[in-house]
Formats: sequence, structure tokens, C-alpha cells
Amino acid sequence: MKTIIFDYSPNLIEKISGFHIVARFHNVASFMQNYLFCQQHNHVDAFVLDLPLSSLSQIDFNEMWEKINSPLVLNAYNLGDLDSVFHHLELLKKLEMRIFLSSDLKENYYGLKILSSLGIDCGLHIREKSINDELLTDLVSYYYMSPVPHAKIEPFDYIATRITDEKNLSFNHVYFRDDNCYLYIDEELKLYSSETGEYVCLLSEYDEDKEYEQNVSQKMETYYSHFLDLDKCCKCSAFRICSGMMNGLLTNCEETMSACLEDCLVFHNMQKQNTNEPCLH
Repeated sequence: MKTIIFDYSPNLIEKISGFHIVARFHNVASFMQNYLFCQQHNHVDAFVLDLPLSSLSQIDFNEMWEKINSPLVLNAYNLGDLDSVFHHLELLKKLEMRIFLSSDLKENYYGLKILSSLGIDCGLHIREKSINDELLTDLVSYYYMSPVPHAKIEPFDYIATRITDEKNLSFNHVYFRDDNCYLYIDEELKLYSSETGEYVCLLSEYDEDKEYEQNVSQKMETYYSHFLDLDKCCKCSAFRICSGMMNGLLTNCEETMSACLEDCLVFHNMQKQNTNEPCLH
């Protein structure tokens, strides 16, 4: 069965057991206790600490978090006070954590460069709001082309490690929005195709084969709609890494995403070349 995503509540976690889950938290209170509770009942694919109004420097990081053995995704508003961030630097580097900053703020594109250069995996939290083309292009160029060692920045690492000539990518997976992999559940045990998507069924009534067939049909309809409607995506070379996800978010979407694709392919080919080079020692 697909991984189940939900906003953590003690009542809900007692009702589901034996599933792969992604649990979302909206505060750090009792975080470790709730983590252990989740681990007792299910296989935790990831924890999401969703704090979209908090600066990274305001978050009360705890050394106990080192005991968390599942990936931790942290969504924050911005870096905040750099001195406070540097104070937690050693702990941040030890945690199996990826820090996402909002794509809404200009300063965050620079902030992600800082985190990455410090060896902290991070990412751009892309929302359904307009994104500055120049800032995105600059961040992409930094990740793919900078000779300075740096940690991963999503979704660019996801794209580079999965790009092929055989199929198109959707980096919605980075944000747990890939309905091929995830289902959302509420406290009444109702399943939904996405956070704001269509109702699927009750958890007790879930039929994986039936849901798969419906999902494939919907995916095909969405895919071909770009070409039947002759929208901008149908002629964009970067559709292979975006699948239309950025359409409407950028002023010059085709030009910007095509530049991203070009940098990605250079990076990808360089990585392949380095891997294939014979050892001379």
C-alpha cells in the first residue's frame, strides 16, 4: 500500500498500525515522545516538522533529536538570526534532516546557499505562488555548477539523480505531493488522493489494485491534456523534469526551466564521467 500522510494526533495514531507513514507536526512540544509513539505502531518513512511562520533561529533544537532514525524534514520561514543558527550548527550537521525554506522570500535563495555551503542538506519549499525567475536560475546554477563543495539542495538533487531519457520526472515527490506514492488520511480514517484532493475511500475499504487503475487513468488524462490543449508545456524541453509543475509560477517558465535543464544535464554528465573514470592508483 502507498505511504499514508497525516497531521499527527494521538487519537489517529492509535487507529492505524502496520503502515508506512509520514507524520507531520506543527510544533516541537513533545516531539520526541510523539516520535517514539509513532515508531511503536508503524514504519516511519519521514517526519515533517512544519513551521512555516518560524525562523530557523527560533526553533528549539534538542540533542535528543539525534536518536531519531527516520528522515526529518523541516519547513521554516527563513534563516533568521545567523548567530543563533551557527550556535546549533554542529547539531544540525549531525541530524538526518533536510531544511526547507520558503520560495516566497528573496533572502531564502541566499540562505539556502549558506546552509548548503555549511554542509547542511536543504531545499526550496515551492508553494503555489509566483517565483522569481532570476533567483531560481541563480540557485540552480550554484547547485549544479559551483566548484565549491556543498550539500544537497532540493529539488535539484532529486532531478539530477533521477533524470533519464526514458521517462518524465515530477519533483512533487520531494514535497510528499506525489499521488503515485502517497495518500492522505484524516481522523475519520478517510483517504484522499492529496491534501486537497479527491476522496478515495475509507481505510478499511481500500483496494490497491482498483486505486492503481484509477490513478493511471487520471495521470494519463493529465499528461495528454498538455498536448491536446496545446499549452506552453507541450513544446517545452524542460517538461521532462517538471511535468508542468512550474507552469504559472514563473514569468518566463519555458526559458527558465530549460536553462535549469541544461545545467542539470551538464552536472549529470560530469557525475557519470567521474564515476566511470578508472582508478589510476
